[in-house]
Amino acid sequence: MADGLGQDASIDSAWTKRFTIASLLIGMCVALLTTAEGRVPLIFFAQALTVLGGPILVGSLLYLAMRKLDNGSRAASGWMIVVTALGCRVGVSGSDVAQDLFDVEFVRPAHCSIFPLGA
Repeated sequence: MADGLGQDASIDSAWTKRFTIASLLIGMCVALLTTAEGRVPLIFFAQALTVLGGPILVGSLLYLAMRKLDNGSRAASGWMIVVTALGCRVGVSGSDVAQDLFDVEFVRPAHCSIFPLGA
């Protein structure tokens, strides 16, 4: 975030540390202000965001690896792009593979209000 705002983004810079502390404080305040009934749906929502974040991260890495540099060459070699694409495939299809291998069904708890019945 510090880099996006034009500040020094090195790991030891004061701005990086300030933004890290601010994001952790925001998360702590959300956790403290959530009632006991609201914690389970909040955890489901946070976990869903991490599941969505993985493929988005891999997609952005593929984009950065496949773009051309100023001299016309690619930013990454061909084998790195193939390995990243395979990792993306595994990450996206992970739940399908788990269902097939372990013969489990991922179900939503009946009391979860974020995902109403019929959705």
